[in-house]
Amino acid sequence: MSDIMDFNVRLKRIQIEHLKNVSFGEISFFDEKNKRKSNVIGIYGQNGSGKTTLINALAIFQSVARRSRIPDFFANQIQSGEEFSKINYEFSLSNDEEDYSIFYEIVISKEESISDENKKISHIVIAEERLSYSLRSKERTKIKTVFIDTTIPSGDDISPFTPKIRFKNLTGGKNKIATKLNIEKGATQKNAKSFVFSNVLFDIISKQHEQKANEDTEVGLLILERLFTYAACELFVITTRLSNIIALNALFLGFRIKNDSAVRVGQVPLSLEGGKIPEDMVTTIEEIWTNINIVLKEIVPGLTVKMRKLGESLLDDNTTAVSVQLTCSREGIEIPLSQESDGVKKIISILSLLIAVYNERTITVAVDELDSGIFEYLLGELLKILSEKGRGQFIFTSHNLRPLETIDPMSIVFTTTNPRARYRRFSSIKNTNNLRSLYYREIILGEDEFYKRTRNTEISLAFLKAWGNRNGKEKEKEDLVGLS
Repeated sequence: MSDIMDFNVRLKRIQIEHLKNVSFGEISFFDEKNKRKSNVIGIYGQNGSGKTTLINALAIFQSVARRSRIPDFFANQIQSGEEFSKINYEFSLSNDEEDYSIFYEIVISKEESISDENKKISHIVIAEERLSYSLRSKERTKIKTVFIDTTIPSGDDISPFTPKIRFKNLTGGKNKIATKLNIEKGATQKNAKSFVFSNVLFDIISKQHEQKANEDTEVGLLILERLFTYAACELFVITTRLSNIIALNALFLGFRIKNDSAVRVGQVPLSLEGGKIPEDMVTTIEEIWTNINIVLKEIVPGLTVKMRKLGESLLDDNTTAVSVQLTCSREGIEIPLSQESDGVKKIISILSLLIAVYNERTITVAVDELDSGIFEYLLGELLKILSEKGRGQFIFTSHNLRPLETIDPMSIVFTTTNPRARYRRFSSIKNTNNLRSLYYREIILGEDEFYKRTRNTEISLAFLKAWGNRNGKEKEKEDLVGLS
């Protein structure tokens, strides 16, 4: 088998059940006809119809695959009246010789406890995980098969997962190993961490492979290690928290920098009021600014950003920090970056990631409310460039309809008013059709599939009632007559 990093990772499909406002919804991301280009997918629809839920589903996968805890924030997103939420993910792992389809299913539930302050607290619990795969290669084809299933087996079997033959092939099947894995399974599920992607399971499979290599250990190491690297270094999920951070006069700068010697990846919080950064991060941030400025001055003509070094100091751990101030310059005039618009700050925050999406096929960036503060014409042009010439995957939600006129109609997914069928595309769209106009027509003339109708007279009446009877019954009667 080739080196794991020779395998490209692509998100192909997500299926969501009972999460927030989605009783059921499924989106396909993979374009068989467009393998060499980017997959740009825009999610559009009415407020509260499932756009952010899709971004949250990606955030959940990122947490479990990189061996982090799922934030308890998601506990209250399990639909009221339902015992669990279930999410299915499908990925492609492929190189020139082999193409694996990876299927990962996670079921989450919640438990409640009482805090020391006598307040009810909700916690996430991972109830089940299931990992499956299929294979197509030049030499053979393997149909979809269950690889690891953590559903509790019946009877007295102590195997921490099924199928039994897979447990034996992956671990050696000894009772001592089974006991160790059962303890790890209980601990990870209770702490909202993945057992399938856990360090303990991965290390046991690695040792078994060293002692007695077989197809199961080889495939297992490929899948687990490659998806871990993808979640940790190649998947970026930008939630609406970014806008909140910008409102607090700070940046959360996402980056991925690749050169001949190494790949550096991460997200760096930077105060726009000036602050301290570790000395060992200065070179990386300066390189990020260099790359950003190359593109930024073309997007916002003449605008560049700069990091002014104001001096050095010691942090509490006795390491050196550099005091900096972020500035921007246009037409020779330099001002603090804090004085720029929120839209410019947002572009700067994600621009390094857009550069990565444009150039690297295995990058996936998902941004919630991409259009917040960004000029609509510029938004449409950026997405058109990424769609036509980019190599990675870019997923976004938006309310601005300009991109409907600039990118392929099959790159747009609309939310519906039906919580049991939340996502759909328009079919049979011709190149001459204007998707924006078609969407408006469906909202106005359709049967409430894409927009839960509002009545202007009822809204006006609600405004009146909310204000209260300030001017007497005669005034209220006069206003009500005016609404009729």
